[in-house]
This record gives sequence, structure tokens and C-alpha cells, in this order.
Amino acid sequence: MIDLPIRKSSRLIILNPHNEIFLFHHQDQKPLDRANPVLRRYWVTPGGGLDPGETWEAAAIRELWEETGIEGVELGPWVWSRTKDSHILGDLMRGVERYYVVRVPDSTIRTANQLEYELAVYQEHRWWSVEALRTTTEVVYPAGLADLLASLLAGDLRDTPIDLPAE
Repeated sequence: MIDLPIRKSSRLIILNPHNEIFLFHHQDQKPLDRANPVLRRYWVTPGGGLDPGETWEAAAIRELWEETGIEGVELGPWVWSRTKDSHILGDLMRGVERYYVVRVPDSTIRTANQLEYELAVYQEHRWWSVEALRTTTEVVYPAGLADLLASLLAGDLRDTPIDLPAE
């Protein structure tokens, strides 16, 4: 394993009243995954890197507002973790991610607060049901999201977060 710069990120499992998860569709200039150099388009949960001195939870709340315009909701538990080497903001890094659950009262999303680089890669967004995730042929991260989400919606909350595979 090679030494890479570490980028800590808080990611968000945003759930609406219909138990659908919110995802962004990315179009990257560089492949996300070194093992799959043609992969540049994929769906992913909102979230982003921690600012210096910021806690994981504070970053999750900030990213929620920046990327979706959602504020005034309670941050739920940290349920999943993942470590993955990928191109992040154009550089090869080791991403260390924590996924937090957020329940929202409606499906309203506002992207006006997004940063310039986010606007450059975010192509579209939508809410996904477990069934839609199971039947899509598009790339969705994290891998196995349909089963992870179904388990989460069924109430499978563990005492410690689930470690997700790097894919």
C-alpha cells in the first residue's frame, strides 16, 4: 500500500418521508477509481472534506447546507465507514469517510450554495428508492447501497458503524 494524503470526509445518507435516498450524479474529468480508468460518471451521496479544526459532525451539517440547502434538521447516527483511494479534486488521495443519517421532512433540494468545483462535477440529482437502486445499471457508490439502505430502513442500527469495502 502506498502512502497517500488523507482526506477525511463526512457523507450524508439523506432520507425523505418516502424512505428514498438523495444522490448526486457526478461527471469527473479524471477517473475516480485507478482500477477502472474509464469510470467518470457515477451516483454518490452528498458530503465532503473536513475543514481544518472541524469535527466530522460539523462538516456533515455544513456539507448538508452547502450541497442541498437543507438546514435545521437533526444529524442522525454515524452508521457506515469507508476508506478508499481515489482521485479527489483531481489528486490521488486516500479518502476516509463517515456516513451519517439525516431525515428530512420533504424532498426540497436547493443547490445555490454549492462551491464552484461542485457545480463543475454535479450533473443532476434525484431521490432513489431501494428498488430503483436494485434495478439500475448505473454506477452507484458506495457499492451495495441498495442492500445497505434496505437494512438501515429495516432498523439495523449497530453499536459501531459498518466498515464498507473500498470496492
